[in-house]
Amino acid sequence: SFWYNYANGTSMVVLQLEVKGYKMTVWNLRVRKPEQPKGTWNHERVLLGRYPGEVKLNFVGMNIRHDAGYFVIDTIEYINCGLPQPERSCEQGFRCANGACILRRDVCNYVDHCGDGSDELNCGDHNMGCNFDTSFCDWKPIVPSEHRLTISNWVRSRPGYYLRLSPTRDHTTGLPEGYFLHLRARSVKVESEIAGPILQANGSCAITFFYVIYNGAPSTLTLGVRYAKNGPFTKIWDAKKPTGFFNFVERFVTLNPKQPFQVFFKGTHEATKDPAYISIDDVSFTPGCRPYEGNLPEAPATPPPTEAPACPGGQFTCLTSRQCIPKTQVCDFKKHCADGSDEKDCGQCDFSTDMCGLTTDDPNGKLTWNRTSAAEVKQNPPRNYGLPTTDKEKNPQGSYVAFRLTNPDVPRTDANALLTPPLGQIAHPCTVSFYAFLAHPNSALWFGVQRNITSKTYRRKRFFLLTSAESNQTWAKVNVKVGNWNPGARFYFMTNQNHTS
Repeated sequence: SFWYNYANGTSMVVLQLEVKGYKMTVWNLRVRKPEQPKGTWNHERVLLGRYPGEVKLNFVGMNIRHDAGYFVIDTIEYINCGLPQPERSCEQGFRCANGACILRRDVCNYVDHCGDGSDELNCGDHNMGCNFDTSFCDWKPIVPSEHRLTISNWVRSRPGYYLRLSPTRDHTTGLPEGYFLHLRARSVKVESEIAGPILQANGSCAITFFYVIYNGAPSTLTLGVRYAKNGPFTKIWDAKKPTGFFNFVERFVTLNPKQPFQVFFKGTHEATKDPAYISIDDVSFTPGCRPYEGNLPEAPATPPPTEAPACPGGQFTCLTSRQCIPKTQVCDFKKHCADGSDEKDCGQCDFSTDMCGLTTDDPNGKLTWNRTSAAEVKQNPPRNYGLPTTDKEKNPQGSYVAFRLTNPDVPRTDANALLTPPLGQIAHPCTVSFYAFLAHPNSALWFGVQRNITSKTYRRKRFFLLTSAESNQTWAKVNVKVGNWNPGARFYFMTNQNHTS
């Protein structure tokens, strides 16, 4: 990490990583988004990744005008760059050859977590893992029937020279050698899927992958499943914000459907003339994901669609009736759709099936809020230390949302909020009820209201603070009166400790 200050014509400044004779641009002031303010100190973090040999970092300035322009650097720090140390106990983890202890989920996922490479030995095609260096493995890009040359699809791509066009290094090798999945934006909207293996969850099934989102227009990467051939796509996870580090970040997502399923990645770019891309590399599955030897059932035959077309911009399409209503009527505590779909994903939730519209403020943060099953917690106590083994109904098969380590390679930043969607007019008697479980000493959970000042700035007002002493490692019920708020306000939850639920 480093601090920098710049002004005027100083825009061509890059940070290069030199490894084995290669010089790779890993940060570029000119293409950093959003552009940081000039004439003030800005903090930057660059994710380097694991390298077993000597590396060099070089700041390179080019095309600096001979006037008052400048670029200055201060307080360079190396964070989490040391190798893991030997540990005395490693009962539930994986014991490295050098004595270090790592999570079992980090074995054979294309990253040298041990520091001596022993966690990546004898992996081969470990449990359907793929680094895309020689082929698509068990993945297959889906080419739409109306395929045209102007439509972008998932391709295997090599690292490029310019960060604004593609990653400059492969995640597997950390070098300009290797391949990854790549989806570019175009001047028309792009939506493309790539299909993975058909699986049967046998115990705790999860997928690990590494991805980059760089965009000059709204872009979304979605992980989903299908339970039938050509059946509906069920979203499991998505990311809409740029990853921000100019490098691949890790994501670990639990997959525990009861019936066989096929996993998919879907990439979406809105139409843009600016460079934008999504890249994925080093996909692996935990041993609880087993190949399904059969075929998925055929999706039920459906009659020719008679529903109305999708509603125009600024309007919401009701799920069943396809009725169009203004988006201002969504999440306003009144059912305007006959099926109630306009009030379905507004944050009221028991987490039995999904997050009900609740989202993590920064999905690329080190710690994020995500749906967690009590059964998974019980199966892996070391990784889930402190998380409750039942939901608030004392159901050992229930689910809840928890603040957990999600992207271990990312430096920790400020607290990451759990947010509802923007809500309609909130009446004065409004009371919010929820249950919370705080396991760690000195942990706290605060709840409040967030309102936007501009499209990029907001203010938060805290209404309630729950401490670990009050929770006492049990599900504590909280009722908070929030009063009246204008449309657009959002409820938020924040905590200072991981494994708060």
